[in-house]
Amino acid sequence: MNPSRRELLAGAALFGAAVAVLPLWPPELGTDESYYLYEAKRVLAGEVLYRDVFEITMPGSLWFMAGLYRLFGVDVAVARGAFAVVHGLTAVLLFAAARQLGVRVSLALLAGAAHLVVCHAAWPYTSPHWLGSLVTAALLCALLACRPGTRPRAWLWPGLLLGLLTAVTHQRAPAYLLGVAVVLGFDALSAGGARWRFLFARVAALAAGGAAVLVPIFAYLLATSGAEAVLRALVHYPLVNYRKSVPRPPWGATFAITQNFADDTWPRFLRWLPPVVAAGLGLRLAAALWRRAATAARDAVVLLAMSGAAFLAIAYFPDFIHIAFVLGVSLVATVDCVERALRRLAPDATWTRAAVAAAAAALLLALAGQWRTVILRNSARSPIRADTAFGRVAFPDPVQQLLHDRVNRLLAADPRRLLFVYPAYAQLYLTTGAQNPTPYQLMTLDYGGPQELAEIIGILERDRPLVVVLGRVLVRGGTDAVIEYVDAHYAPTDGDPILADAVMVRRQP
Repeated sequence: MNPSRRELLAGAALFGAAVAVLPLWPPELGTDESYYLYEAKRVLAGEVLYRDVFEITMPGSLWFMAGLYRLFGVDVAVARGAFAVVHGLTAVLLFAAARQLGVRVSLALLAGAAHLVVCHAAWPYTSPHWLGSLVTAALLCALLACRPGTRPRAWLWPGLLLGLLTAVTHQRAPAYLLGVAVVLGFDALSAGGARWRFLFARVAALAAGGAAVLVPIFAYLLATSGAEAVLRALVHYPLVNYRKSVPRPPWGATFAITQNFADDTWPRFLRWLPPVVAAGLGLRLAAALWRRAATAARDAVVLLAMSGAAFLAIAYFPDFIHIAFVLGVSLVATVDCVERALRRLAPDATWTRAAVAAAAAALLLALAGQWRTVILRNSARSPIRADTAFGRVAFPDPVQQLLHDRVNRLLAADPRRLLFVYPAYAQLYLTTGAQNPTPYQLMTLDYGGPQELAEIIGILERDRPLVVVLGRVLVRGGTDAVIEYVDAHYAPTDGDPILADAVMVRRQP
């Protein structure tokens, strides 16, 4: 069905708001963001993932960012601008999904706007997670479009999207594959006596779509990195090392380190909306089945299956930020529930349409006001701006700028500009234009093991980078084999005592 002019204008407004407003966030580099952006830079330089660059996610998001670097340059503005587009597209797809369900334009707009204001503020950085949010919004639209009466080949699209989801955030893909299987199973039950033929044709199309994306990717990875390195990075580390070193928090948890993000959004809303909506969808499904309303039941199944998939997809770390990553389906389900309630209470009443439009406009204005407040608050938190090798970057305090300046000055004496930061602070690689000689942007004994630490020590001994930066407080007990090696072969720098014990320079032989 072709979109109306009103729908096109509404979608354009959502997209335009995203690309105009989201780049106004201060370009302060987040910790996880820095890993992602620096690893993409290494990939652009020709280094091979899982061999030269260690990462525990699939390569799709890194290839995406490396491609943008090639086109537009290696700069924080490129990264933030690209993800403003990603958020804008996600908002438009959530709006489109609500319209597919028959939600009026004014309410459908709220689903997209809430993503931009509420979800983005929970993690205002570039991240593979946001690419996953975009793909799952597209998957929701595709499932709603693949009605039981559509041709089997239409299921190529959900298959392609599941393949893309695997390529960018493979930890989410099994949950959403299960959600798609639930929808397919429900459709097959509705097909009558031909259900097995119905199911086989659609599963074949789904598998073909996924294989079209994943077979070339895995063939390339196995050819360049080898099976052992790929399995270690994508299977062993997520299932064993990540679980061992990162305890699972309670649903919707906030932490001291993420309190600023919690202050900028509504963590209680994020915590309670998904389970409340899921319960409402369960009741809706039961009522639709009782009334034998096939279309209503199918819509409820799609929303419920995708909501359940969202729960499962972040079960490994379900804090409020990860809930924001997968909230899209709950936002669509919320406006759909409101729409259906309004139809039952006052069908086709002129005063109802006017009242809903006025209420939606008021909510949109409130969201716009929240957006402005959060942008100003974030700008105040990161008042320092400095030109760096990664463009104009914001620093939240003078110490971080001092660290950047100190390391940058020291690296001027090394034409190789080799730098190693342990256990993690990838921002320095970006802002100084330095090169990490090891594969690891993040590594500790708890996260890795003696083998990884021995590998790092071997590389430091071989390449002898001039500068090493230590975050001793981030290492359990304050020391390990890497820190002991650095203390033995590097000396603290003169100057500010805050940084003297952190910024270390290679001792002369």
